[in-house]
Amino acid sequence: MTAVAFLPAQRAVSGGEDESLILWDLESGSELKRVAKLDGEVNGLAVSRDGTRLIVAVAGLRIFDASTLAEIERVPLKSGSGAPWCVAMCPDGRSFAAGTHDGFVYRFVLD
Repeated sequence: MTAVAFLPAQRAVSGGEDESLILWDLESGSELKRVAKLDGEVNGLAVSRDGTRLIVAVAGLRIFDASTLAEIERVPLKSGSGAPWCVAMCPDGRSFAAGTHDGFVYRFVLD
């Protein structure tokens, strides 16, 4: 496991080298859902301020529904940028930043 993030309703999501996302019930400690084969190791996770979206740094940037782990969108990176290693929500709640392997930080706006 290389990344974990808290979600509303006593839940969390984790990801790691096994190329999967796991939704957890923190009260019982049980696995609620698993999404496998994400085409790469999960390097970072961030949750939108309202708790509805999950931003994942995995062989690119992907946005998932935080309650179902259904993929909503793949966010294109700038040509020539390195793989994303980390993500963080911006305080404005409408955008997030991704740090890449080549040493740059990029800002993206959520729809």
